[in-house]
Amino acid sequence: MFIAFLAIFAGLGVNQVKTAIEVLTGFSLGAESIALFARVGGGIYTKAADVGADLVGKVEAGIPEDDVRNPATIADNVGDNVGDVAGMGADLFGSYVATILATMVLGQEIRVTDNFGGMSPILLPMVICGLGIVFSIIGCALVRIKDERSSVQSALNIGNWSSMLLTVVASLCRNVDAA
Repeated sequence: MFIAFLAIFAGLGVNQVKTAIEVLTGFSLGAESIALFARVGGGIYTKAADVGADLVGKVEAGIPEDDVRNPATIADNVGDNVGDVAGMGADLFGSYVATILATMVLGQEIRVTDNFGGMSPILLPMVICGLGIVFSIIGCALVRIKDERSSVQSALNIGNWSSMLLTVVASLCRNVDAA
């Protein structure tokens, strides 16, 4: 989107980058709004399933809420999962977008002379996040459970730590040709 906005605002001259980033901050506001509504929507779905399980199981049939004989337990568990995934996933998306754009806004105030027309402080957050996505995919590929006695948490930790380590190493790399 940043590249597209740079092309759209190419006629603005020195204000091209500033205008593109200002338009992108509107995208950040939209991402936070979507996160809010997804969190609320997921919570409503969760609460509806929970109330349904209570009414059917406890009130009508006299069965405890989480008893396997209560058919609404499945709906309650699905509602909990939908609420968690929709809500927390949306919060993650909103925070991710806001963090990248806040760093870009700060980066536009730094004046540097570089091979990117002074835009390296603006491009750096996008490069690090893009590499982080690639390294997260690599980390997911490293999550393996060897046998039934292996710890699931240990396998997840290997994937998580490896993607973090790769991102840190890539972030620390510098241009060694500058001599």
